[in-house]
Amino acid sequence: MTKKEITNLRNIKWRTKKDLRITTEKDALDFIDDVGFCFAFASSGIIAGTRQFLAETTEDTFGNNLLPSLWEAVCGVPGGIPAIHPHHDPYIGPVWGYKDALPLKRKVFYGKVLKQKPTFISLRMLPYFYALFGSPTPEEDYLEEYQRGALSQEAKDIFECLLRSGSLPNTLLRGELGMLDKARKYRFGKAMTELQSTLRIVKVDVSDDGTTWNLFSRWMPEVIKAASMIKRKEAMKNIVLTYISNLIITTPKMMNRLFGWDVEEVKQVLELLAQDGQVQLGVRIEGLQGDWIMKTV
Repeated sequence: MTKKEITNLRNIKWRTKKDLRITTEKDALDFIDDVGFCFAFASSGIIAGTRQFLAETTEDTFGNNLLPSLWEAVCGVPGGIPAIHPHHDPYIGPVWGYKDALPLKRKVFYGKVLKQKPTFISLRMLPYFYALFGSPTPEEDYLEEYQRGALSQEAKDIFECLLRSGSLPNTLLRGELGMLDKARKYRFGKAMTELQSTLRIVKVDVSDDGTTWNLFSRWMPEVIKAASMIKRKEAMKNIVLTYISNLIITTPKMMNRLFGWDVEEVKQVLELLAQDGQVQLGVRIEGLQGDWIMKTV
C-alpha cells in the first residue's frame, strides 16, 4: 500500500471529500457513529493556516492528525477551510448547531475528553471510554479522589454544587461558587475541563445563561452500569481498534499522545490485537519512513 492510497482511504473515512461532506444533522450523527469518536474541530484548531492538507501528506501530517473532526467533514476538505471569522463562518456554524443538538437529544456524548479538546463519542463507544476514564461510583468516591490529589479544589466544589443543586447553567453555577469575577474564570474553566475529561459532568441544555451542566451519573446511569462490566484491557482493545480503523495507519507514539496511556500498556494491547489477527504490526508504507500499524483487511 502506498502513501497516496492511504491518504485517499483516510479522506473517505473522514468525509474530507466534497461529495461526502456533511450537510445535515443526520449526516453528522451517522459520521460520529461511524468513526466512534472524533474531535469537533481539526487537531490544530479552527484556523487551518499553513497546515498541509492531506492531499499533500508527509510523515508529519500523518503524525499530527490524531483524529478526524466533524468540522473537516462539514467542510469536505482535508485540514478544513480557513475561517474568515469563526462566529460567522458557513462551515463552523453547522458544527456549533450539531454539537448542541445531538448531545441534548442523547444521541452522542460531547465534552472535552481527549487532549482536553471538544470531543464527540458515539453511544456505542461511550461505555468503553467510561470504563477507562470514568468512576464506577462517582457520587461516592469524589472526596477520596480529592484527598489523594486526583481532583482539584475547584473541581470538587463544582461537583458538590451540581450534586446538591442538580442542573445549573454556567452563569448560575459560577455565581453559586463565587467565581463570577474574571480572576477566577480561568480556574473555573480548567476545573470544568477536568470534570469533563473524567466523565463526571455533562452538558444537558443550552440557554441564555450559557451551557447547563449536570452529573454524568444522572444523565446516563445505564452507561456507568455497562462500563462496570468491561475490563480495562477490553475497553482499550475496542478503542484502539476503532482508532486504527479511523487513521488507516498509526503508531504507538500517536496513541500515547492522544490517550495519555502508558507506553508498555499500549504495546501489550497491540500485541493482543495482533495475536487475534485484528491488526498488523511493523507495516512498511511506500513513501513513508518507519514502521506503522494498520487493521488487518
